[in-house]
Amino acid sequence: MRFYLVLIAAAPMLGACYRSPPPELPAPPPEITPIDPPELIQVDFSDLSSLDSGLEPAPFPESAGDLPPTSDARSPSGLNLGGTTIPLVLNSRIQYWIDLFTGNERERFALYLSRQGQYEEMITSKLRASRLPAELIYLALIESGYSTIARSRARAVGMWQFMTGTARLEGLEVSEYLDERRHAERSTEAAVQHLQRLHRRFGSWYLAAAAYNSGEGRIARALARRAPNAEPSDDLFWTIHSLLPRETRDYVPKLIAATIIGRNRERFGFQDVVLLEPAPADRVSIPDATDFSVIAEAAGVSVEDVARLNPHLPRQVTPPGREVEVLLPVGTAPVFQVAYDQIPPEKRVRFLEHTVRRGETLSQIASRYGTSVSAIQQTNRLRSANILSIGQRLRIPRGTAIRVAAAAPRAAPAGGPSSVGGSGSSTPPSSTTTYRVRAGDSIWAIAQRYRVSMNDLLEWNSLTRRSVIKPGDRLIIRRAS
Repeated sequence: MRFYLVLIAAAPMLGACYRSPPPELPAPPPEITPIDPPELIQVDFSDLSSLDSGLEPAPFPESAGDLPPTSDARSPSGLNLGGTTIPLVLNSRIQYWIDLFTGNERERFALYLSRQGQYEEMITSKLRASRLPAELIYLALIESGYSTIARSRARAVGMWQFMTGTARLEGLEVSEYLDERRHAERSTEAAVQHLQRLHRRFGSWYLAAAAYNSGEGRIARALARRAPNAEPSDDLFWTIHSLLPRETRDYVPKLIAATIIGRNRERFGFQDVVLLEPAPADRVSIPDATDFSVIAEAAGVSVEDVARLNPHLPRQVTPPGREVEVLLPVGTAPVFQVAYDQIPPEKRVRFLEHTVRRGETLSQIASRYGTSVSAIQQTNRLRSANILSIGQRLRIPRGTAIRVAAAAPRAAPAGGPSSVGGSGSSTPPSSTTTYRVRAGDSIWAIAQRYRVSMNDLLEWNSLTRRSVIKPGDRLIIRRAS
């Protein structure tokens, strides 16, 4: 009986619910004609035709076996080994690398000496300004052969072979569109700063170089085990070398051998090496995302010229929503500026690239770039908007590629203004700031400082509430103008 009474009492309410009209559904997204994205232009920066990838591996092979390599050969007499801050000595281990650099690897070593001419003035001036030994220029030779696009098996990148974490610690940006490890000047400044810090800790250039290769923690542990109370000395490297990984055991001998040969080129038969000249370049500012093809056309040069001068922009497009410096062949800046100013923003880029991160959805990605889920799906031929893989690369249509989607209004959220991606957006105009994370910062504190919501800050930077930010990371801040 009680059950029937409840039903009778609830009947008017159920009837009212039944008679209420259904809620208005959002309008379907407009149809978009698929546009095939252009292929990224592959530029072979390498002088070594035997390498297929266009990225050079570590310059020289490691020695066989676990023991440090030795040699009974003798170097030419009359070598100049004095007048250096880093002691130049000869022993059987160093002689092994001299033999290799002047024997089986002679052609490659000559190539690297030739490349050194392109960067020598820049590197030595930065070393001198920070009062670091001039011999450290040869550290870049054994690390990368002076290649800005070298990459090791451990994913260290650039002329100075920085890992991502160390690069960011030293103030380099490593992000989706900009990798300053590949920027010759910026990475050199970071390497100088890093080497300074290592030398201050260990008081020895041999130990600083070993720490540069294997990490300061490993060197500190080896010293604590083998020489806990010893005064700083270069001799300590030989004391702890058996505790180090094979690569690090060889690292200091490689550096010494390369320096000895570089300072005595005639004695080792490298006097005919032709040094490459520094490549002068014009510097221009690009205010927002722009394809290399657009930059090249405005400057009257080839896309390959732009790519070769700007390896730190690996997507071959400048970052969206911020101003960056781009290098152009010398003498082209005035022509470029006139032509570029006449190109409407929506025609400066057709496609951007995005690498999917953990926790991202297609809706979040579309919102970040001011486009639609449907546009991304059709451009990338995605059957479902719900299936994404971490690390998956998506082409994001911009400008004229999304003009159909931008022109068609979407249904407004209940109680809120309409919002449309692209140029048709009714969202108030905003300005973009880049903030470099400092020690002690948190995402919440940064959001409070700039008076933006924490959720917005997370979305702008493709982060989640579980993400960890570190000193040196850069965050995008968007604020209403």
